[in-house]
Amino acid sequence: MQSDNSPSLRKEISQFYHTIKLKSQHLSLQEPQVNRALKIIEKKFDSLGSIPTSQNLEKLSITFYKALEAKSFDNISNKEWKLVPFILWTTPQVNSFALGSDLNFLQKYLNWLSQNLTASNLKKLIYCFLKDFSLREQYLAVFKKLSCFITEKIYSSMNPSLSKWYERNQKLNIFSPNFDLSKVISLYLNECNLDIYKFFSLLGLQGEISIRGYSEAIGLNLLKILEREPSDKLINAVINYFFSKDSVRFSNHRVNLIQSLLTPWLSNNSTNSSESQKKVQDLLIKHFKDPRIIAYRRDGWRSISEQYLKVIYQWLVGESIEQFFEIVDQMALDRQWKYRKAFWMAYYKYGFLDEAWFVLGPDAKYYAETYFENKLSFGAMDSGCKSNHSVLILKIGNIVLAEWSHEGKCRAWRDEDPKAPERYKNYYVGKNFKEESLKIVPHYNSDGIGHLSSNTYSWQQNLSDFIYRNTGLKVYHSDFWI
Repeated sequence: MQSDNSPSLRKEISQFYHTIKLKSQHLSLQEPQVNRALKIIEKKFDSLGSIPTSQNLEKLSITFYKALEAKSFDNISNKEWKLVPFILWTTPQVNSFALGSDLNFLQKYLNWLSQNLTASNLKKLIYCFLKDFSLREQYLAVFKKLSCFITEKIYSSMNPSLSKWYERNQKLNIFSPNFDLSKVISLYLNECNLDIYKFFSLLGLQGEISIRGYSEAIGLNLLKILEREPSDKLINAVINYFFSKDSVRFSNHRVNLIQSLLTPWLSNNSTNSSESQKKVQDLLIKHFKDPRIIAYRRDGWRSISEQYLKVIYQWLVGESIEQFFEIVDQMALDRQWKYRKAFWMAYYKYGFLDEAWFVLGPDAKYYAETYFENKLSFGAMDSGCKSNHSVLILKIGNIVLAEWSHEGKCRAWRDEDPKAPERYKNYYVGKNFKEESLKIVPHYNSDGIGHLSSNTYSWQQNLSDFIYRNTGLKVYHSDFWI
C-alpha cells in the first residue's frame, strides 16, 4: 500500500488539482459557476488569512519576551505560537534584540510548527520570510535555517494548498539557502516578458510582499544587472518593475534607481537607443522633477552623484535648446533663427554645453503654456523687455552666455562674475541680461555681439573664436554651416 507521505502520491494529488484547473479553463461560458468556484478554491489555497494589527503584534511580542526571560513557554497558546513569524524581527523594548535572532527561541518555534503543521501555519512563515527577506544578510544563519525548514516542509506536505509553493520552489529556487534570484529574474525577463503583474501572480507575491522584502530584493538585483550589462531590454525591465502609472515602487531606493537608469550613458560610446534615453528622461522628470530647479535638486535628486547629474543635465540642455528655438520660431523671423540654432547645436553635439535655461517674455510664455501645457521648465521675464522677446542662457566651461531673441545681442560673462545671469530662476527682468559683459570681439568698442549678416558667418566665427580663447573648446566652421 502506498504511504500517505510518498512523493508519488503527493505528485498525483498535485497533478489532479492542476488537471482540474486546466480543464476548467476550457469550459463553456455557459457554466460560469464552475469558473467562479475554481477561483474561490484557488484563492483559498493561496490565501494567508487575516494579518494581525501592529498593536496586537506589539502585545504579542512582549508576551514572548517575558516568556523567554522566564525560560518558560508553558502559558503560550497555539493561537499565539502561530503568529510568531510576524514578530520575529520586532523590537518593542529599547535595546531589546529581535526574537528571530535567538536561535534557541527560533528552534522552539520551528519545533512547535513541525508538531502543528498546517498549510495556514506554514504559509504565515512563508509570507513573513518573503516580507522580511531584506534582512537575510543581517541574519544570515537564521534565514538559511528558515529556507531549509520551509523547503523540507513544502516538499513533504501533501496539502494541495501548498502545491503552488512546492512548484514555485521546484522551478525557481525561491527558498534557496544561498538566496539565488537568477531563476526568478529570468522568469521576469523571459517567460513573463517584463509583465510585472503576471510575474507577481506566478510568484505569489501579494499584499505587503509585493512592495518589500523578496520583491524588493529582485528589484535591487535588476539594478545591479543593468549597471553591469546595460541594454534596452534591461532598461525597460527596470522601468516596468519600478514605475507604475503615477508612482514609484520601492521609492526608498530612489538613489539607486536613478543612478542605475543613468549608468548606461555615463560612457560617451553608449549603444542604447534614443528611444530608451527619452523614456528614461521623461520618467525621471515626471516622478522626480527637473533637477536644475533647486527645490527639486534638494528633494527628488538629493544625494545623486554629480556624474549622474551631468548625464541628465546634458539631455536637458539639448531639449532646452530645441524647445527654445521652437518657441521663438513662433515669435521671431525664421531667417535669423536657423543660423543661431545651427551654431549652438554644434556645441551641443560636441558635448560642450554644460547647462541651458531659457527665459520667456509674456508672448512666448503664453505660447509655451498653451501648446506645451505644463511639460516645460523655464523662467519668465515680465518686465524690461518687449513682450515677444526671450533669452537663452548657456554655460560653456567657465563662460556664461545670454542669447537674446530677435535683434538682441549675445553677451558673455565669466561664471564667477556676480553680474552673470543666474540659471534656473523662476523670474527675471530684462536688465539681468544687459549688465556689463565681456568683449567678444577684441577690437570692438562695445561688449557682446550682434547677429547681422548671418549668411556670411561673420558673427559665428567671431563668437566661436571667443569661446575657444576662453574655454579651449573648439567647433569648426563646417560644424555650423547651413
